[in-house]
Order: sequence, then structure tokens, then C-alpha cells
Amino acid sequence: AGAPSVAAAPTSAERSALVARVFAHAAQMQASSTGRPASAVLREEAPAIARESGDTAVLAETLVTLAFAQVAVDGSLPTGGPEGEAARTALALAEERGDWYRASIIAAAFAIAESTVDPAATEAWLDRATEAARRTGNPFALGNVVGVRGRVASRAGRLAEAEAEYRRTCRSWLQTRNHGAVADQLECFAFLEVARGQSARAARLLGADNIAAGLADGVLAAVAAIG
Repeated sequence: AGAPSVAAAPTSAERSALVARVFAHAAQMQASSTGRPASAVLREEAPAIARESGDTAVLAETLVTLAFAQVAVDGSLPTGGPEGEAARTALALAEERGDWYRASIIAAAFAIAESTVDPAATEAWLDRATEAARRTGNPFALGNVVGVRGRVASRAGRLAEAEAEYRRTCRSWLQTRNHGAVADQLECFAFLEVARGQSARAARLLGADNIAAGLADGVLAAVAAIG
């Protein structure tokens, strides 16, 4: 019998690719679990190491994952500076690779960031997010764009428009049994009521998210109560 084969040691490029992926996913997990930006070391080292690999696919995956890590903090992305440029590159790479789900989430996050600064840019980002969501057909991506449209309208003081978008989104989340998203949407309804000076209705809606864990009829009744 011949000598047992020995696996070849990974090349420098392969090691760089692995480390970049690990760092990027660690950043996403850290941001998702804490609600705060991931450590600067992870955010800065992951793309640098990905570039060392010389693999454009690894760089694309790393930048997109880091963009998701930023979205996990407050749903938006920086529009300027190195991180904003990296996020724009991530979006372009996601679209180039046909990763329409992630492209939709990233474009929607840019829309939120621009919503208090540039209405025209906001609409352009929303259109880009909508087209990407349509291409993927993913219910979460489609629902997310509708919800972001509501958030943008709310920030602009267009409360009736925001409410209509939130109603559409809430029903979408109920159909997909995304109960955490339903609870988040009820909070959005409550914030609208606060803006209207209806604190009692807001309090009822904030209490209603306790039933979002499974009682669809109760959630719809809570939503209807503000109409």
C-alpha cells in the first residue's frame, strides 16, 4: 500500500480569504447581537485582508457582509467617508453578481441615510432597492422596501402615506409569519400616533407587540384600532 496522501497546505491567498470571511462575519454577528457598530479592527482589517487574497469574489463577499453589519445597527448606512464608499462598492458588487437580495437591503439602507438630506437621492435609492427586491422575489426583501418607504415618509412628515405603507408591510410580515418584524412594525405605528399627539393609542400599540408572537387576528385588530 502506498503512503497516505497529505493535504496540501493552504496558500497565502487561501489563508487571506478565510481570515477575511471570518472577520467580516464576526463583525456582522457583533453588530447584530449588540446593536452597536462592530469593532474598528474587524471593519478595517477584513477588507484589507480580502484584497490581499487577490480574489474579487472574496472581496465582494467581505464588503457586502460588512455592509450588512452596519445595517444591523440602525437600518442605515453612511453615505460618505471610507465606510460609505465601501458600502457603495459592496452594492455595486452585489448587483454585478446577481445577489439581488443583499443589493435590495443595502440600497434601502442608503435611502434611509439620505431621507433627511436629499429627497431626490432618497427616491433614487428606493427605486434601486425596489427593482432589486423585485428581481429576487424574496418576501422579506419586498416587505423591507415597503417598510423603508414608510419610514422615509414618516421622517418627511407624510404621516398618512407612512401609515399606508406600514399597513401593507404589517400584513406582508403576518403572511410570512415574521413575528419579530410585526412587533417592529407596531412600534412604527405607535411612533406615528405620538407624532399625531395620540399618546393613548401609542401606548395601546406598544402593548400590542406582546401578541405579535402568534395571534394574527389580534395584531390586525390592533392595527385597525388606529384607523
